[in-house]
This record gives sequence, structure tokens and C-alpha cells, in this order.
Amino acid sequence: MLGLIITGIFCFAVTLGFRKLLSRWMGGLDPQEAFGVSGLVGLGLVGTLTIILGLIPKFLMPGMAIIGVGVLALAIWAFKEFGKSAIQTVKPEGTQFVAVAGLIVLFLLPLVASLAPSTPVDWDSLAYHLAVPKIWLAEGQVTWIQTIHHSNFPFALDSLYLYGLTWGGEAGAKAFNFFILMMGCRALFGVARRWSGERTAIWAALALTGAPVVLWESGTAYIDVGHGLFAGLGVLYVAEMVSRLKLGEELEGLPILAALSWGLAMGTKLTGLQTFFVVGFLFLVFGFKNIGKVAKPAGLVAGVALLIALPWFIKSASFTGNPVFPFFYEKLGGKGWDQWRADIYKNEQQTFGVGRTETGRDIKQIGHAILGLGYQPGRYVNPGQTKGLGFPTGAIGIVPLLVFIFWAVSGKMRPQERFVVAWVGLSMLLWFFLSQQSRYLTFLVVPAAVLAAGGIERLKFGKILAGVVGLQALVSAGILWNTQTPDQLRVATGQVSAEDYRNRTTGFGPAAEVINEDNSVTEVALFDEVFGYLLDKKYFWANPGHSDRIPFEKMSTGLELADELKAQHVSHVYLSFTYTDKETVQKWLESSGMIEGMGWTVEERTALLENREVAWKVMLAEAVRDGRLTLVMEPSSRGLLFQVH
Repeated sequence: MLGLIITGIFCFAVTLGFRKLLSRWMGGLDPQEAFGVSGLVGLGLVGTLTIILGLIPKFLMPGMAIIGVGVLALAIWAFKEFGKSAIQTVKPEGTQFVAVAGLIVLFLLPLVASLAPSTPVDWDSLAYHLAVPKIWLAEGQVTWIQTIHHSNFPFALDSLYLYGLTWGGEAGAKAFNFFILMMGCRALFGVARRWSGERTAIWAALALTGAPVVLWESGTAYIDVGHGLFAGLGVLYVAEMVSRLKLGEELEGLPILAALSWGLAMGTKLTGLQTFFVVGFLFLVFGFKNIGKVAKPAGLVAGVALLIALPWFIKSASFTGNPVFPFFYEKLGGKGWDQWRADIYKNEQQTFGVGRTETGRDIKQIGHAILGLGYQPGRYVNPGQTKGLGFPTGAIGIVPLLVFIFWAVSGKMRPQERFVVAWVGLSMLLWFFLSQQSRYLTFLVVPAAVLAAGGIERLKFGKILAGVVGLQALVSAGILWNTQTPDQLRVATGQVSAEDYRNRTTGFGPAAEVINEDNSVTEVALFDEVFGYLLDKKYFWANPGHSDRIPFEKMSTGLELADELKAQHVSHVYLSFTYTDKETVQKWLESSGMIEGMGWTVEERTALLENREVAWKVMLAEAVRDGRLTLVMEPSSRGLLFQVH
């Protein structure tokens, strides 16, 4: 709890400080919007600066200390002018009271989740969002992590976990996303109040929070909510610029706010690039008749946004030779990677959704894909997406789909609504062809929330829309309550220890405790296991698809694999069985000599060795059989720990 409180104080200080720094561009904003945007932009810029300083050898902790002192100084400087207004709230009336009450209840769910350890449902939280900052803290600087290619992604929000982990562990880190949700609600409430009036503005906050992916991720270390807020606010501000240019009105600070939003959208997720280019293209299309007026603000937005995002591309290029590593390997290359690994990664991204053929996506299936977000959510989220088994918390929900449909057929769209709907259409088209992961569309929830508030006020089906927003919030809350909240609440209230909860929910938990307590462990090679975040020892992802650190393609025997591990000073190997079927585990144990049985036949062994993706299984089993790897942990159905000899 203390970590969450400190993170909250830090976020408040950032909000105050940047409200002052950005005040010259916020004169035309709603007061609530100004504070929400200040907090979001401030956190993104703090995260960016942290990594820039962290690249200096052994300067990560001093850099963080300097930034922390700077944030505190900014907050003190701004407190006299903005301190009181920063905590002012709006008194709800009528239906607003219902929406506010619903929001408060919804906020409790991610709050509780942030206080409990993440489980494999929060896969990427454990795999890299938290793991990479933990490694950098141990190294004392931002480094290239060869076997975790995700470490080369933009990290403007992930880098905030460096602070959270330092002062509050996992809860302190995940709490950032809880406060980002609250800032986002404040920002969208203000935008909706400017666009559509006071009466329904609060419904924008409810529509944002009630989306399944937003409610769930706000209690995890995923960054899609923050990324979505940057991209969503970016398109809302550009849409408003288009409208004002058409009406001959002053743009005030909108170009700078749009640029900051888009720069941080690209600085938090590489998918921000595609949505940024879409908004730029539409900006020019909508302003073509007034290109003389449009060119300068468009250039300003593009130039400042790219400047803010540039450090991430420079960092990736300096570490790997590819500014968008590991994407576009066939054109740009990349250190520690090859075309085989690039193809594996691309194929995994393409397994989501529908309409896939041997030659690409079938464009005739685009309607099926879009509507499928509502009735086939399991195909758009991990795990088991190819069988429709994906967990429903990763879905964007039904509200965005209905909102954009209602507005598109309403005949009441102003220039800004037309721009937003056009951007949504083109963004969905790109999503259809690139990777149909539902959470990649989190950015749609943001403009949808603002248009939902406006639709409730102005459209014929406004009451229906309000009902759908409320129903979606109830469904999302019900999903979380039925799948995670009661157990997390027991941890948050101290009824169950965090260690017991983790060991019960995460297969690698017990083994991680053994490894952390073993003084002979110097570095662990993890096979079929990516939750190295649980370790306090040096580790790497050893499967061949992650990197070229171990040249499996040059080996064919267990002795060769053991020799390579020994040469690289790897002391231990952990093999996970958590996601392996029983028949495969049985064959492996028999082939390794750990239990009696025939093991693989000659033909099966040959076939496995010819498959570059799984040949390591044969070599690892043979290394155990030949005594080069010896068991050092009580045998478990979850996995085995070996020492290298």
C-alpha cells in the first residue's frame, strides 16, 4: 500500500508541475482537461528523460534522483497557483450522480489488482514490462538485453516502473497505470464538456473506464491504456484543429498539445507510428482546400511529435542497428536476430482474428473481423486465440463499435466528428491487415468515450447509448470480479501473503524461490519460461526464437549444448512444463533417462532435430542423460531445475 501511495504523490507532483510548465498552451482547455492532460504528458516526458539519462553508464539511479528532485521543485513552484484547483471536483447531479458512483466502484477493481502480484493472465507484465526495468536497475543503466527483444520497444511509460519498483516494488510500479486511468478520466471529462456540454460529460469517463481492456489493464503493468490516451487525445486535438481551421477560428495551444500527445503515442508503442501517419494523412485530406492554412500547423505537429519520439528510435538503432527492431527485419536488419526469427514473430502477430489466408488477409472478411470484436472476443486476445479461447479482459467492448456506427449514420456530425470517424475507419483497416489483437485498438476507446458523451446528449439513440455504456461497465466489472478480484482482495488486505498467492497462481513461482536462495546460481537459462522477473539472479530466455545467443543451428547433440552453456558461464538450466502437454513431457522425461520408457524413436528424434524451433528439446534431454545437466530441485510437474557441468 505504501508503494501505491508514494506513486500517487509522485503522479500528483508531476501533474502540478507540468500544469504550470504547459499553462501557456492550455488557456482554451477545460480546467479538468488541463490537469488530466498535464499529468499524462508529464509522466510521458519524465519517462522519456529517465531513459535518456539512464543510457549514461552507471547513471540510472543518479539520473532518477535528479528527476525526482526536479519534479518536487516543479510541484512546489506550481502549488501556489494550481494547488487548490488541482483537487477541485464537480458536484454531480441527477444521472451524473449514477455515473460518478459507477466510476468509484469501477476504480476499486484496478486499485485492488495493483496491490496484488501479477499472474500469467498479465503475461506481458511479468514477461517484460516489469522485467526489463528490474534488469536495468540491477545493471545501474539502460542496456541492450539480447534475449528480450521487447527491451528495444519505446518505453516512455514502462520506464516509470523504475521509480515504482524502487520505492514500492511491483505494487508501486503497477500503481502508475491506476493513476493514469484517473488522469485519463479527468482529461476526457474536460474534452467532452467542451465538445458537448456539462450534462453528459461524466459519461465519457464512465465509457473509458468501463471498457474491459481499460478496466483490467489499469491494475496491471500493460501500457495500452496510457498509449491509447496519448493517441486518442492526439486525434481529438487534431480533429478540433481541422474544425477550427474550417471555421476560421484560432488554434490556440492545440498544435502543441496534439504534438505532445502524438510524440508520446509513438514513444509508448510502435503501433503509434501507423496511427500517427493516418492522422497526418487525414489532416492534409480534410484541409486540402485550405492547404495554405493547414501546412504550418501540420508541420508543427509532425515536427514536434517526431522530435519527442526520436530518442526511442535512436536508442533502438544504436543497440540493434534497426530503429523499429524487431520489425521490418528483411529491410532494416537487426543485431541478434535473423529472418527465421522475424518470420516466427510475424506469424504469431498474424494468428489473431479472422480472414487469414496463405497469401495474406482476405479483405472480404473485414466486416466479420470488426463485428467479431463483439461476438468472437476470444479470437482477438491471448491465449488460445486460434481456437477462440482468449481471455475476455483484453477486449475493447461493444461501446466503441456502436458509438462510431451511431455517429456515422446520424447525419449530425460536425467537422471534428467526421475527422474522428474517418481516422477510426482507416486505423481499423490497418489493424485488419497487420495484427488483429483487440488490445491494440485500445486507442479507439478514447475518442469513442468522448463521442459517446456527445451522442447521449445530441443523438436520437442517446438513451440507448447511455444504457449500453452502463451495461458494458457492469459486464466488465462482473468479468473481473468473477475471475480475479476476490483473490486479489485477500492479498491486498493481508489475508493471504503475496508469496503464497504468486506460488499458487504462477507455475514458475516455487522454482524462482529455490533459484533465488541457491548461492551456486550465477546465471539461469530459461527454456519455455519467460517470467524471469521473479528471479533476483541473472537469467536469459534460452529458446531459439528469442535471440541468437545460443547457436542451436550449429549443434546436434546434448554434449555440444552443454559445452556451449559452460563456455558462456551459465550455471543452471530451468525447463518449464507449465504449458507443455503430458505426452510431450512423458517423452522428454523418458528420453532424458529420468524415468523408464522408450523415449523418442530414431525417426522421431531425427524429425525433432530437423525442426529448428524444437531441436533444443532433444539436445537438452541428451545433456541430462549424459550427466552434463543434473537435477538440483525436487522433481515437479511445473518444471525442472538443472545444474550445468
